[in-house]
Amino acid sequence: MTEFYEPLQEVINVLGTQAAVAEVCTEFSGKKITQAHVSQWLNRDQKIPPRFARPLEDATEKKGCVVPRERLCPDVFG
Repeated sequence: MTEFYEPLQEVINVLGTQAAVAEVCTEFSGKKITQAHVSQWLNRDQKIPPRFARPLEDATEKKGCVVPRERLCPDVFG
């Protein structure tokens, strides 16, 4: 597991599913992000693209349990 596993797993838990995370990313980017992308970020030593950190932070904040972008992409926002 990567250093990015725990915060991304928190986002998944807050939003409900990997598909819900993908939907947030798709809405933000206008390009189709699939559940498989999220699974790869989670399980294949790939980190979340930094452009998605803020939308995911905002989406978790709306659910009442914010996962800050600094935790999602500490190399960029740390």
